[in-house]
Amino acid sequence: MPNRSLANPRVLPGLLIIALGVILLAHNFGYISLGTFRQFWPLLLVAFGLQMLFTGGSRPLGAALAIAGAALQLDSLGWITLEWRQVWRLWPAILIAIGLGLLLRPARRENRVGGAMLVALGAYFLAANFRLVHFALWDLWPVAIIVAGVMMIRRALGR
Repeated sequence: MPNRSLANPRVLPGLLIIALGVILLAHNFGYISLGTFRQFWPLLLVAFGLQMLFTGGSRPLGAALAIAGAALQLDSLGWITLEWRQVWRLWPAILIAIGLGLLLRPARRENRVGGAMLVALGAYFLAANFRLVHFALWDLWPVAIIVAGVMMIRRALGR
């Protein structure tokens, strides 16, 4: 029997849309100012994305929405600077979204390894695009050798 209570996570998007409508209607009639809302609207994207991630929706799209919302929120708070003509710098979020989608699928080792690799690559490229890392990806090539060794040992031990 389906969960028909308001605690059902699938109800969240509808509640958020209703809240948005009420806020905009109250603003139109002069009851509230949208100053604070304008600063925190990206949290709606984060909420929709997380809802999709954890309730069986499209996980890659949910991860992409959550990451995009988080980036826009950081920009709104002034912690990073996003210029709309430079949004292309967020392309690694696609890798992270696909990786999270693989990680959150039913457990298969191939999904976990591939997902973790995509999340790591996406995180590196995203950090590099915002000049948060000061090393080249090529400098990390020995990690591939370490991972290969760990996988060989796991296989030898039957894990």
